[in-house]
Amino acid sequence: MIGTEELHDIIRAKEPSLRILNATWYMPNMNRDAKAEHFEERISKYTKFFDHDKVADTENPLSHSLPDLKTFENCMRELQVRSHD
Repeated sequence: MIGTEELHDIIRAKEPSLRILNATWYMPNMNRDAKAEHFEERISKYTKFFDHDKVADTENPLSHSLPDLKTFENCMRELQVRSHD
């Protein structure tokens, strides 16, 4: 985890391997929509939303369990996150 000033400096330096993911998630009883909030106010227009419900093992009865490697790789590809980022 880094602070806002450090992130600001990295963004301004246009670090080519930087990928900013918003992984905000709320408990269902909070009546908040993390994805909607992401699109209302992002750190940068390049920030991607990491959807915990999508990047998960949907066959597992425990929510948000780690997916198999292929599912994870596909989700990271959609977020344009490469192994060296």
